[in-house]
Amino acid sequence: MRNHVCVLVLASLFTSTPVLAQGRGQFPPPPDHWMTLDSLVEMVGITADQRAPVAEHYEQINAVMKEAAEKRAELRAGMAGGPPSEADRERMMAFREQITEMQGKVEEHLQAIRGLLTSEQQGKFDMLDKPQLVPQRPPR
Repeated sequence: MRNHVCVLVLASLFTSTPVLAQGRGQFPPPPDHWMTLDSLVEMVGITADQRAPVAEHYEQINAVMKEAAEKRAELRAGMAGGPPSEADRERMMAFREQITEMQGKVEEHLQAIRGLLTSEQQGKFDMLDKPQLVPQRPPR
């Protein structure tokens, strides 16, 4: 009987620890950068002539993503534990509007990169995971 209790306790610790480490089932924050430029070049097959103009837009995407991560950290730091206050809700709504605008900037740069590519490269580019500043909920 004692062995069964020990096994149950250990099993519950091993299964609950990953959930706690992940923030009690919350989404992890989006990254503050996209893939590396070298990875993008390799995966899409970007030529040496295309690299510089693509790099300009790539850098802008990462700058927007870094800014979004900083704003997200500021918002979290300003939130107290417990239920959000009305002021917290207002800050969250303002943040959501900012992030939506920032996602629009990212989309513009992605389209600009796509416009610099050949049709074959565009197909490869379209298959890549694109940066999302707001975590997408999985379909239920």
